[in-house]
Amino acid sequence: MTKKRWQRILFAVVVPVFFLVSCVGPAGPPVPSSRQAYLRARDQLIRAEQARNFSAGLVLSPAEQTANARLLQLRKQELQRTAGAFPPARNFLAAKADIDASPLMPIFRKMPKGAMLHAHPGAIQDFHWLVSDVTYLPQCYLYAGPDTPAAVNGTLAFFARPPGPQWKPVQELRNAAPDRAEFDAQLYRSITLGPEDLASPDIWRQFEKCWSRVDAIENYAPVAREFARREVEAAVAENVQVLELRASLCGPLDLAGRAAGRDAAIAQWRAVLAEVRQQHPEFQLKLIVSHERVAAPRQVGNYLREALRLRKQYPDLVVGFDLVNEEDRSHALIDFLDEWLAANREAQAAGITFPYFFHAGESNRADNANLYEALLLHSQRIGHGLALAKHPLLLEQVRDRQIAVEACPISNQVLGYVPDLRTHPALFWLRDGVPVTLNPDDPGMMQATFSHDFYAAFMAWDLDLADLKQLALNSLRYSSLNANEKARAIAAWTVRWNAFIVWLNTQTPPPAR
Repeated sequence: MTKKRWQRILFAVVVPVFFLVSCVGPAGPPVPSSRQAYLRARDQLIRAEQARNFSAGLVLSPAEQTANARLLQLRKQELQRTAGAFPPARNFLAAKADIDASPLMPIFRKMPKGAMLHAHPGAIQDFHWLVSDVTYLPQCYLYAGPDTPAAVNGTLAFFARPPGPQWKPVQELRNAAPDRAEFDAQLYRSITLGPEDLASPDIWRQFEKCWSRVDAIENYAPVAREFARREVEAAVAENVQVLELRASLCGPLDLAGRAAGRDAAIAQWRAVLAEVRQQHPEFQLKLIVSHERVAAPRQVGNYLREALRLRKQYPDLVVGFDLVNEEDRSHALIDFLDEWLAANREAQAAGITFPYFFHAGESNRADNANLYEALLLHSQRIGHGLALAKHPLLLEQVRDRQIAVEACPISNQVLGYVPDLRTHPALFWLRDGVPVTLNPDDPGMMQATFSHDFYAAFMAWDLDLADLKQLALNSLRYSSLNANEKARAIAAWTVRWNAFIVWLNTQTPPPAR
């Protein structure tokens, strides 16, 4: 027999056997022979899976168990009330009215939420005050020309003298309008995202335009401190004890558009914190210095050096650094590698910590690589992290290293990343033991509140009271508070949580029998 013929025979025999073996399913336990044995095996499998859930270690007290039963009964009723139009499956901008009508919303407003770890100053509070009060101030102008690199149509700003004829006094425009109330309503729509923006081919662009329109008036010196106080009080009203803000800290602006500087910004936040603590002495505020990722590497290097200075000078308030903006159309974190490494060396030489809190993976792209830098540069938390669903090894490291993911469900839905919140990857993270915190991102600009995120998560992810409790505790445990601050915050939160359980057991109907 020739060698070639032998090879053909071998191929004809071995290859079919290989494919036959490869098509056989993986070995497993034998199928139970009786119904009773099957149901017992099924129960064991379910319990094994539940043991991996992020709240598996929590044991509810009898009072909490009663509250949980009441809460789950309310969810059943909510499913019936919204049958055929499940709110978390619809864009929040379209579903908001239905959510606001829910009997669950007063419960989530009342619930002690712990910390708000992912939020941007300038977009937290209800924006109606900007229209009803700020735009009525003298020397407030509106840019009525076409979009340019310097200003988009509808930008609001204060000037001693306007820089050009296309800047119109807001009060004159209002007085000339056929309907002043409608004029103000249109102003509000121009600085927030609403149902009218759902048809936009690029809602991120609309979102960025909202920021462009309000930035100058929010930071105008006679307005800035009151605006900042209202931002903090909006968080307090949502039963938040700790607020961590991604802030550029450029300082209040004068009529010429000059910024007072970062030390002035720090002084303003300190004054606001002192004022809020008069009524809420346990409240904590931390600042994560943040700048735009569209900046050139050299500029980011400057930002980092200034952030390091602030970290050294104000270590109780300034806790780290981040870059913001839409990831898919901005620089990747790797583009600033030399700057990150230089900042790390400078921090080590100065004997200080300089944590990163990176926005990473806020993307639908398969090749989004910012998560690699988030892990390699030891980001303390990961903002959004949606792309973790495409990186199983990185997700495993996030879980094993206990790096908390800042989930922002309503923001992710409004900006088009997760149209149906039942498919949000945070549900998988929770069930696989990944540390997750719940956050609102930019609620005021999206006409939302932090409570809306809790409603959406509770309904879309089939959470229970233990899950809600763990989310609140996670927000404190993974905050940037030091060990003593965390202990005091958790103790204060526990008192508020127990009072909430008492209230919940008296406010909601008993579970159906």
